[in-house]
Parts: sequence; structure tokens; C-alpha cells
Amino acid sequence: RKNYGAFWLNLLNSFHLRNSMKFKFNNLLLFIFQCLTIFVSVEQAAAQVPFTCEGQVFLVFQEDDNLTEMGTNSSNNALIFSDINSMLGLNINALGFRKTDRLLYGIDPVNHFLYRIDAMGTIENLASLNLNAGETYVAGDITNDGKYLVAIGSSNGVASSIVKIDLEDNLYSTEFSGVSNNNMDIRDIAFAPANNLAYGYDGIGRQIVLIDIDDGSSIPLAILNAQNDIFGVYFDAFGNLFAYGSTIFGVINALFSINKTTGEETFLTTGAVFTLSDMASCPYAVEIKNGANTTSTFPCSEVEYTYSIANQSGQTLTNLTIEQQLPEGFTLIDIVDNPLGGIQDMTVAPAVLKLENITLPSGTFEIKVLTEIGDIPANEYNSQVTITNLPVALGSISLSDDPATVLFEDSTLVEVIRVDEDSIFTTNLLCAGDQLLLDGSAFGNDILWNTGATGGEIIVDNPGIYYFDAGNACQSIHVNYEVTVATCPFTIELGLYIDPPESLPCSEVIYRFYLDNDSGNERTNVGLLDTLPDGFSLIDVLSNPFGGQLKPDLPPNLIQMEGLTMPLGVDSIDFLVEIGDVNPGVYLNRGQLYNLPANIGMFRFSDNPFTQLVDSTAVEVFGTESDSIFITELICEGEELILDAMDFGINHLWFDGSTNTQYLVREPGNYDLVLFNGCEPTYVFYEVVAAPEIAVSIAEDEYLIFQSETIELALSIQNGDDSLSIQWTDLLDNSLSCEDCLTATAQPFFDTEYGVLVGNEFCTDSLTIVVEIDENRRIYAPNVFSPNGDGFNDIFYLQTPDFGVLHYLKIFDRWGSLIYETDEAVFNQSINGWDGGWRGQRQYEGVFVWEAEIEFIDGTRSVFAGSVAILK
Repeated sequence: RKNYGAFWLNLLNSFHLRNSMKFKFNNLLLFIFQCLTIFVSVEQAAAQVPFTCEGQVFLVFQEDDNLTEMGTNSSNNALIFSDINSMLGLNINALGFRKTDRLLYGIDPVNHFLYRIDAMGTIENLASLNLNAGETYVAGDITNDGKYLVAIGSSNGVASSIVKIDLEDNLYSTEFSGVSNNNMDIRDIAFAPANNLAYGYDGIGRQIVLIDIDDGSSIPLAILNAQNDIFGVYFDAFGNLFAYGSTIFGVINALFSINKTTGEETFLTTGAVFTLSDMASCPYAVEIKNGANTTSTFPCSEVEYTYSIANQSGQTLTNLTIEQQLPEGFTLIDIVDNPLGGIQDMTVAPAVLKLENITLPSGTFEIKVLTEIGDIPANEYNSQVTITNLPVALGSISLSDDPATVLFEDSTLVEVIRVDEDSIFTTNLLCAGDQLLLDGSAFGNDILWNTGATGGEIIVDNPGIYYFDAGNACQSIHVNYEVTVATCPFTIELGLYIDPPESLPCSEVIYRFYLDNDSGNERTNVGLLDTLPDGFSLIDVLSNPFGGQLKPDLPPNLIQMEGLTMPLGVDSIDFLVEIGDVNPGVYLNRGQLYNLPANIGMFRFSDNPFTQLVDSTAVEVFGTESDSIFITELICEGEELILDAMDFGINHLWFDGSTNTQYLVREPGNYDLVLFNGCEPTYVFYEVVAAPEIAVSIAEDEYLIFQSETIELALSIQNGDDSLSIQWTDLLDNSLSCEDCLTATAQPFFDTEYGVLVGNEFCTDSLTIVVEIDENRRIYAPNVFSPNGDGFNDIFYLQTPDFGVLHYLKIFDRWGSLIYETDEAVFNQSINGWDGGWRGQRQYEGVFVWEAEIEFIDGTRSVFAGSVAILK
């Protein structure tokens, strides 16, 4: 078996793969594994197929127990998922990737089975783990040395233990430790590939926590934004921490990057909504990022690429090749920095950078490459770096990723721009007392501003003229920013209030638009536009201090004013609007200002000024959808019912002349109402009918009992409906045998009242039961006994029908001397009573005194005493 394996691995390592050959290589690899099963033993044929470790992220979805691999869609940056095994059929959590055998391990969180999954999605049940009964194991990962699968045990949704499962022990022995913070719900953990620190997410505190897996202590980091949540966490080969969860309060799933120092999350991209069981990654890979020092520049300029390379495989890799095919028109100038050595292939330069015979130790390294852009057309130019000759276990080839995007393994983009004009002038608004960012990065980063600042962006806090000249031998341009000051934060606002906010069909309302100009300058030629709801129509302009005119020949439900002049300050325009014969409901409106200067935003949408939210303005139209309405209401016997016609309108006339909005009803009958609401009268016919009744009774509602006695409270219920609910009230909390039964057993120790409420779907009834406790202690002792051995009345002992504990029983003679004592006496049993003897001698006839300490069922203790005579 070893000889065959070495042969095939040497063969595979001899391949020098290109991007186009990767798919063929994967097929070849699969073919080789299939061939191996023909030649090897039965034991090896049954062995699982390891994953290649390429930085993959694995997820198990709860809905269908689907094992998938996560990626991104190049067209929209959204997350996509590729099936590994779409029918696991098992509940698997505490998922981790093991570096030593390149397989996934996970736990059934309830049944505590240990599973192993291979690259083909094949599952092997390894063992039934010796885990804590009653605990579930959801969060888990495998330590960097591959020795332990570490999982968090939870009880009632709270972390309660940490378990290390020894994966090198065929018995999978377990080692437990406690959790110092017992108010955490740890959903997932992940080990940092460089230092083995455990990071987890606490669903109760809603924060990333650092966990010491040896002593169970934890350090909480920042609390998440309220709209975000996390399901799982993982690392990449660079040691970057990521989290998969949801955003916008669960509307959509999302991917976040996590700051390992602060715990703060940064939203990256979204994906379809799935419920995640668990996730894991393989960070023990070789990964490369290719970043450009600028995303946009001019022709005849320079671009520096930085290759960031991470090797977390745990081994030094040799004979590697790093290659970048430069975009057309780009040429290699110099390798600025290269800590990895290797031999540069000059036969392919300057269009291609190729470094051969690279030695890559464990760790993270950077190579910097300087290129020059020729006099080429404006376009987007992409390039990608490859590392080849990697071991088969690491995928043989690694493709670079652009760190400026969310996509996985995407090429790096540099946009070459050409500007048609040689001068650009812009006007920018600076809020008084604030700062303004002037962004010239679209023209490159090699910029010198008139202030002496360098770089694509500057921050200014004063008005004035700011400019720079950019370009080179191919192109030059002058960019000018005129910065003016205005009062902020809102430069232009539009508010809309509808008066009255509640109305009727065929009535009139006023649409009042508030125009607020706090931008520092008068604004001219401004437009106002509002599309009214269907059935609403403009009648007239009641007041307008801003000039301009209505645009003619518009539909009746469209308001459009042109040529408005907005001086500094706030004023309003009033429009008279008629509400037609529309159905009742809430009708929303939102107008807009347009033709505002581009530097402050060309549009403003209206806001309801009387709400906290930035929102539309509503008018509620009352009324009915028909001129005749029939309503049936139910009334329970002895109760009152209020007929509420508020939602139907404002003007009411009841059958008896009442004009109130509401009408009080005490018995069944017909109650008619006429509504005078705008367009036409509406008739509402209320039919009030008797509801199915329910009545409860009991044989006795007052009891006097001794403290240890029980009573049966049996209800008798007459119910006119199929539904039934029963709810007892126990003021003593635990003296009733049930809360919702027909017959309850009561054993109160104190005076109390029990209440019971019964009901059906429509009506209820109740009663109260009073129970008083007779606090007399029923302790019975004989005043004479004859210990003569005739089997009758030979022993003195205490009796009671109640519950009690005898802590001691003592007997004294006539001179007060203690002649008998026991702490083992039991009520109603003679076994530990007094047989009339002392020191082995039967006592004389006469009178003796007894004393006993008794504890009763309510926990009180009392001392009782009396006398008893011995007769022969």
C-alpha cells in the first residue's frame, strides 16, 4: 500500500500545472483514487479520501443537513454554496478540519456520536463519545496540532463545560474542564492557525469572546451592531477572522470580517437565508493576495503590486514557482522586495514575472513588484498571480486574491483612465465647524495639492480653492475644488403635513409642504413634485411664497411646481386636495424637491415632520367599502359589550338617536346604525346574540381542616361549547396538585383561598374556595400503662393522625431524674417507646413525667409534656 501511494504521489508532484489545467488535474486526482482502490487491500479501499487544503470554508445547513463549500459569485459579490453532500441525513455540529489527516470531524450534539467526513462527502461513525448527559455540543473546532477536537457543552442554552476529545486515541477519550462564565451561549469556536487562540461567539452577550480551553476563562470583546447576528466563525491562512451570520435583523444572511483585537464586525457581502448548524475552514493552506497600490491611474504611470503570501501548512515548501502574467500594455520594471529568493526567468520578462525555485517557509511574506503602464487606452486591466508546484495535499496550485474585493481568488483590477477635458472644476459644500474630504484618488495617488499635501485625498476644514495638477507624458489635467461653507447637518429639507390627518371620502384636506433652506445660499429654479394617491385630486394652490407656477395639463392626481425660489429660512406651500370616493385605509404620500445643485444633492424627498423617523406622510380615510354592513357580535350572560364604530367614520346616528361613536349593550338584540361619512350614508346592522355559556360550581366552597390533611376540590362545569379551559390560582404556590385539572388535591399549611377560572372560546366563569387551618396539634399520649409483659398496654408511646417528626422523647421520675431518652421514636409505633424500665429494672408503680420535641409539617418545632402512671 505504501509503495503504491509513494508512486502516485511522486507522479503527481512531477506535474507543473497552469490555471487551465486545474480542472483536469482534479479529475485526474479523482481517477487516481479510484484506481488505487483496485490495487490496495480491503482496509485501504475502505479508507476515506482526504480533502485538499486550499483555504476552503465548509458549512452544514440545518434545514436539510447539507454539507457545502462557500464561495462568491463574481457577477454580484454574493455568497454561493457548492454541495459536497446534499443528503448527510445527520445532525452534525462542533465541526472542525483536522490538519494531520485532512478530514472533517463533527459531533451529533444530542446523541454524542463522533463522525468523520471525507472529500467525497462519505461519513464514518467513529464512536459514541463519553460526554455529559443532558448537554448539547454545538460549538467546536480542532486544535492546530490535530490532537484534540474541542467542543463546548451547553445545558439549557448556556455554556457549562469544555471537552477535549483525543483524536489520536482510538478510544477517543475525553477530558473535561468547567466554564468560568456560566452566562454564555457559545455558538461556534475557531482556532487561530498561528497561535492556537480560541475565538468564539456568545449569542447571549452578542460578542466575540477569547476562550482559554484549559481553564474555561473568557475575555469578551465588543458587542455586535444591533442589526447583525453571527452563526459561525472561521480563519483563513493569513490569520484573518471571519464570521457568517445575518444582517438587517435577520432579513438576509451575511459574511463579516472580525477585528481580532476589538471584536468589531465589518459587513462584507450577503447570501441567501439559511439556518446554519456549524462551519469550519482549512486555514492550513498556502494562500496569496495580489494588491495594487492604486485602483485607478493614468497611462504612462507606475503601479506597484504586492504579493502577500501565507504558508500555514506547517512545512517548508521548496521548488515553487510564482508567476504573474501582466496586463497588456504593462511591463515589469523591477522586483522591489523579495525575501523568498528564487531565480527570475528573464526569457518571459518584461510581460511576465516568473520566479522559479522558490523556498517558502512557514509564515507570512511579501514580494513587491514595480510595473509601468504604457500609453494604452482607458480600460479595466486584470491580472492574477499563481503559485505552482505545491504539494498535492495543498491543491498543487494557488491563485491570488484581490484584497480590495470580497470575491474569493479573483484577479486584481487596475483601471487606466483618460480624461477628455484638461481642466475639471467642482463646487463643494463644507458644513460649518466640520471637515470635508476632497477625493482626487480617481486621478491616481501621485498627486501634489496646492496646500503641499500629497496623495489622492485631503481633508479640509476651511472654505477656499483647492487644486492639483495630475498626469504625465501621456496626459495632464488640472482639478479644481471650490469649497463654500453652509450651516449643517441638513442643508435643504422638505416636510409634508396633511391637515387633518384623518378624514372621510368626498372631503377636502390641505397638503402643506415645508421648504427649509439652511444651505447658506438662495436656491432658484427649484421644482416640487408629488404624485397623489389614486382617487385624490388637486383643487387649488392656497398659498405659495416661493413663486413659480403649476405645470399645466397634468393629471388631477399630480402636483408639479416649477421655477420655485427658495430664500434662506423655512416657509410653506398649501395645496387644497379632494379625497374622492375611495375605500377606507391609510394613504401614504411622499413629495420631492428637484433641480437642486449637484454638490448638495439634486433631490430631497419629503419627511413627516411630526414623527421621529424619516418617513412618508399618511392620511387615514375612514368609512366603509359598502353602503350596507351586517355584523354579528356575541355577548355572555351578565356581561357588557361595547359596539365600536370608530373605524367606520365620524358622524354616527344609532337607532335610539344616540350620536356617540360607541354603544353599550347588556343583552342580545338588533342594534342599527347610520353613518354619514362623506359621499353616501352607510347602514350598519349589528346583531348581538347570546354566546355559549359556561358555569362552574363546587359542592363546598369553605373548609376547616387540620394542617396535614388534604381535600379534594372537584369542579362541576356546565358548558355550552366544545372548547374548555381551566386555570386554578394557588396563593401558596405549591399546595395544589395541578393548575388546569377538573379535580385538584389541596394540602395547605396555612389559611388560604383558591380561585378557579373556567372558560370556553367565548365566555368565562369563576369561583373562590376558602380553606381555614385548625392549628391545634393533635398529639395523643396514654396517662397510664402496665408494663407487665402480658402483651397489652406494655409500651408508652405517642400517637397523632397528623404528620410530625419526634426529635426526642424523655421520661423523668418523681424526683426529676432522667430515666429514659431516645431520638429514634416514631409516632404511632411502639418499637422505640418506653417499656417502663430503667437500668434493666422494672419501675415501681407511680407517676412519671414525659417530654417530647416535635417538628410539624409546616416546619415549626414545639415541646410537649405530660404525665403517665405505671400500674402492675
